[in-house]
Amino acid sequence: PTNPKFILAVEGAINGASILQALGTDLDFAIIAANGVGNKNLLVSKICDLLPQKNIPVAIAFDFDSNNTGQNAAEKAAESLIKAGYTTCTINITKTEGIDLNDVLRQNNGEHYLYTMIQSAIKTAQDEFDRIAAEETKKLFGETSNDYFSNQFQLSLEKRKKFADRKSGFDNLDDEIGAFLPGVYILGGLPALGKTTFALQLLEQLARNGEHCIFCSYEMGKDELYSKRIARAVYLLESLNSSKIIDNPLTSTQILRSKFYDHKDTFDKVLESLKQENIPFYIWELEEVDIDKLLAHLEKICNRLEKPPVICIDYLQILACNTEKTKSTIDDILRKLKNFQRKTNTTFIVISSLNRLNYNTDISFEAFKESGNIEYSADVIWGLQLLFDDKVERTRREIEKAKRENPRHIQLKCLKNRFGSNFDIGFFYYPASDFFKPMLEYGTFTDHYNSNSDTESDDDDEKY
Repeated sequence: PTNPKFILAVEGAINGASILQALGTDLDFAIIAANGVGNKNLLVSKICDLLPQKNIPVAIAFDFDSNNTGQNAAEKAAESLIKAGYTTCTINITKTEGIDLNDVLRQNNGEHYLYTMIQSAIKTAQDEFDRIAAEETKKLFGETSNDYFSNQFQLSLEKRKKFADRKSGFDNLDDEIGAFLPGVYILGGLPALGKTTFALQLLEQLARNGEHCIFCSYEMGKDELYSKRIARAVYLLESLNSSKIIDNPLTSTQILRSKFYDHKDTFDKVLESLKQENIPFYIWELEEVDIDKLLAHLEKICNRLEKPPVICIDYLQILACNTEKTKSTIDDILRKLKNFQRKTNTTFIVISSLNRLNYNTDISFEAFKESGNIEYSADVIWGLQLLFDDKVERTRREIEKAKRENPRHIQLKCLKNRFGSNFDIGFFYYPASDFFKPMLEYGTFTDHYNSNSDTESDDDDEKY
């Protein structure tokens, strides 16, 4: 035929003649004979000459010999053609050892038997060609929607069930997000506004709910971070035993200086409790700024855990500081984090600094502009900022005044949320005690702020 559907390569010319006798000459495929297994290389060379465009598949059907000579030669010829870029398979027409096509033809009703055998073999070859074509298409385009719904979708839903009830431990945040889903979360804010403290408290709360949590610190040492945990726990325990606002809480700085004598009884109780507490919470004090090595180590951890961990990186700009091209490096880091997150279903909380030009403005995407393409790479972007009444201008003077509030009034503003709607929520931040407390009635904050009180009454504390 002028445009054959495929090429059928047989061992000898007599086999080709037998096929023509059984099927007739009006064929939609072409036949080529090697004239012996010793000519397998010549056969490959001839096919390459005849089909330089490699656009027609080849089926090789050598005789079924008792010593496998024909099968071995067919497989080697097929390997050569596949390496050369041809769609190729091997088939066995007679399926009977020592019987070739001409032997079948000489039997009673031989043409009928041979016709049936050849048609079955052609179908086998066509099925194999279709399978190969489907695999090549998949390599080019990826899986089809049918493949995904048939194989991956239910599995993906089963994996997500693990996170359906995961809570952050902040009631107001959980009300907004429903569940703390895997993804890349960026947490930005002004210096000394509590980004590290917020993330540390968040991971500690998640760990108490059974999540494996790893805090990767490039800025603070372990002693500083663990002292924050102790200061918060001491404050909470003393608050339970007192009906008054604690004027002189134990601070993490005092703990590091061993000046905790005024709180020694509570300190001892907290320290003993933390010694006995067995939660999957880890702090890594890191120095080497190499994202590839970090991810390689995290991958080993993910392979051992049934449920992937929550990982905080503090902070992004330090991790990217080993190059002059910080912005492009941050983009590269975020791309690697997202690829790793997608592959392992981990959750990253990445702390980021802000553009200095936006220190006195309401937090927005512009504040992250010097930090690469964060708005495109992240699943969720949170900004921590001081909470002001709409009538108060965010000047440097007002910012410094707000920082002196005890507690400080903090707004967590969700600028991007791939898993739902954006939102704003409020917190009371006790910096001396490294403690964030949710404002449960965020909408009533304005009246409280306008009172300009430096302290918070017990009644107000209960209201929020």
